[in-house]
Amino acid sequence: MARTTSPGFHRPVLCPATDEVRGSFHGVTPFLSWFGHGTIPRESPAARWRAGHYHGTMDLGKIARYTSTTAAMAALASSFFFVLRQRRRPTPLSPRLFFLVENPLTGAFVGAPLLVGRLGLTPGMKVLDAGCGPGRLTVPLAKAVGPGGRVVALDGQPAMLGKLEGRLQAEGVKNVRPLLGELGEGAPLGEGTPVGEKGGFDRAVLAMVLGEARDRAGALRELHGALRRGGVLSVTEIFGDPHHLGASTVLKEAEAAGFRLVGRFGSFPAYTLNFEKEPRSAALGRFDKAP
Repeated sequence: MARTTSPGFHRPVLCPATDEVRGSFHGVTPFLSWFGHGTIPRESPAARWRAGHYHGTMDLGKIARYTSTTAAMAALASSFFFVLRQRRRPTPLSPRLFFLVENPLTGAFVGAPLLVGRLGLTPGMKVLDAGCGPGRLTVPLAKAVGPGGRVVALDGQPAMLGKLEGRLQAEGVKNVRPLLGELGEGAPLGEGTPVGEKGGFDRAVLAMVLGEARDRAGALRELHGALRRGGVLSVTEIFGDPHHLGASTVLKEAEAAGFRLVGRFGSFPAYTLNFEKEPRSAALGRFDKAP
């Protein structure tokens, strides 16, 4: 029996020049014309393998770049909103994030030996480490003032004080008194006496802490009252801290609380300002002369 071909179909022909299958399908050709005038591409196995290998490599590279870019953008956005939230509603640094402060990189600018060396400590002094955290500065301060001196370590987070006590035991330090309380909220130093009414500290230390206080003016007034006449408040800030305060802001607020600047160390990315407690009579005289 003779083989017949449907009147609506013409056998497709392979074009050797382009390696494409050409043919016309009656009734379908107008539709295919949208995609190359009835041309149906066909790749050889070797060409298909080369294309798949090449595009696969490019796709992996694009995916890697896209992933890294997306992660970087997400990290930047997260950091921005975190800093914005901390600026509006300051909260103390979580114990889980304290590695941001206690690491070799920050240690090069705000390390304990550096900051303690700026205080001019002598044996027998009494020091207030406000916002002490897990004791990054507390232990070096205690060793600097010796057994005859004393350090009061104030922090508002029990977890921080727990870490501090573990460090004190490991170091064998016994001249430190941990104290739970918030700076600027009248934390008692013992026997019901608030921080700002004791007046017996030779030094008070605020290392990357002032910006965490809900009431900075109140915190500075407390510290002014906690220091003896001629006592020194040392304020350290480092750029990148979500609670970072500029030197001009710290200077203005400290002077408003009755301090006068007596020393400045560093600039960028970290600085320390040392303030002396100004006698009340001198402060009143200065304010009386103001226009």
